[in-house]
Amino acid sequence: MNGSHLVHMLCTKLRSFPCADCHDLEDIDGLIDKDLPQLMKEQSEIAFGEEGEGIVMEIEKEIVETLIHETAWIFYRH
Repeated sequence: MNGSHLVHMLCTKLRSFPCADCHDLEDIDGLIDKDLPQLMKEQSEIAFGEEGEGIVMEIEKEIVETLIHETAWIFYRH
């Protein structure tokens, strides 16, 4: 493949894109949805799920530590 063939392929691809105003978030989201393969979307959902699990675990840890601290304080005062 030479440079002129590559330029021709690129121009053809660019012409195939839908004309969108891209002033509305929905237009931008629509273009992104067309560009992202389904696998990328699924990987993003998994990554967000894992991040959410990490946040939940951190909150659980803080709750347990607070309960232990409060329980120890109650026993210490009596």
